[in-house]
Amino acid sequence: MKNRTHSVIHRALAAATMFLLPFQLLFGQENFIYEAFAQAWLHPESFDEYVAEHRQEFSDDL
Repeated sequence: MKNRTHSVIHRALAAATMFLLPFQLLFGQENFIYEAFAQAWLHPESFDEYVAEHRQEFSDDL
């Protein structure tokens, strides 16, 4: 019983991923903005390093 439930959960997660993947590709820039904001909020001391590593993405036009 446990293996069957585990399999059902994996199928549900895979289906959700396949459904959400196109939306992630369409809204990639917004996702990057969210990630940058989250990095600044959660780890303000390392945000300058994060910006330096992702300078090209910060420079891209929206």
